[in-house]
Amino acid sequence: MGVPVRFSGLGRPNQIARERARLAAAGVPVTDLTDSNPTRHGLGSPAVLEAVARAAGRAALYDPSPRGPLPAREALAARYGGHPDDYWLTASTSEAYSWLLQLLTDPGDRVAIPAPGYPLIEPLAALALARTSAYPLYYLHPSGWEHDTGRLAELAAAPAVRAVIAVHPGNPTGAYVECGARLHEICARTDCALISDEVFRPFTVDRAAAPASLADQGEALTFALDGL
Repeated sequence: MGVPVRFSGLGRPNQIARERARLAAAGVPVTDLTDSNPTRHGLGSPAVLEAVARAAGRAALYDPSPRGPLPAREALAARYGGHPDDYWLTASTSEAYSWLLQLLTDPGDRVAIPAPGYPLIEPLAALALARTSAYPLYYLHPSGWEHDTGRLAELAAAPAVRAVIAVHPGNPTGAYVECGARLHEICARTDCALISDEVFRPFTVDRAAAPASLADQGEALTFALDGL
């Protein structure tokens, strides 16, 4: 009987990483626009450290929970509503993807992903022994980016496809998903889960109100990923 391989060849640095390392070794100063760590660019808020200090006494008590530290979940429930048990905390969105891919798929199953889309989804799927099938996004001037829901419906109907991933707003397009009800209809009809990556949903360019979460736009089983 064959043994599945968890990781094979996905760890090689890409061309951008190799060039960045070459410049660093040569002492060339580089402004890395791919670095998303705000604390390295003077964007950290003192209020965050103050909040951590206020919670330090309770957080220091070892009281593990698979959902994450209770004080943090209580703070989220107080701010956004619901009960602390409604929230699950992970170290990163990538870890949340990993949990969900292992929950929803068996080895060899597939997930439908947008193209162009977030480039980390494919290696995360590979680590979960899942494969990916891409559904296209098209830029149609002047209306903007649109999902090929016809192609997505074809993919979702395949027995091996267990989940549909949407990024709201998209990476790298920056466009919000405008067909949430249609995605729910496709997922509900094909018994696929919908994973909606919404880490950047609150941050609109024109400061207008952010579009609703995809979790609020239909009845399909939906996992909305957010971040702090």
